[in-house]
Amino acid sequence: MPETVDQCKKLALPGQGDAFAEQMLDIHGERLEIMTQYNVELFVLSLASPGPQGQHDKEKAESLARRANDYMAKEVGKNPKRFAGFCVLSMHDPCQAAQELRRSVIELGLKGAIINDFQSAGPDGETMLMLMYDQPEYDHFWAAVQV
Repeated sequence: MPETVDQCKKLALPGQGDAFAEQMLDIHGERLEIMTQYNVELFVLSLASPGPQGQHDKEKAESLARRANDYMAKEVGKNPKRFAGFCVLSMHDPCQAAQELRRSVIELGLKGAIINDFQSAGPDGETMLMLMYDQPEYDHFWAAVQV
């Protein structure tokens, strides 16, 4: 997703950030050619980590997740025989996460969700708090996932 591509550059080898980011965004060009060359029938796309779960601000994380999921559905929709996609979620609010998961799967046609092991949180972005998903407040989310 163009607005998160700078996060991808951090994952690249030194000096390769721009090329790596360009490859991450090239879904229907070189990636599709390589898939065809190596007989890869279907590729499941996901947003590179950390995505919305690296965002400490609840509203910003929820907004990013929604935009990312809309973007993913649009890209998959360009060639659904060759691509599928996972949604991403802000896990600040388990009920909102369950709603976004339902929207992404039922309305957008994505295949499921990919979540990190914790949600970044904190009042100012400086104090690192990690929301872990094994707490009782996440029971609603896990129940929704099983439906």
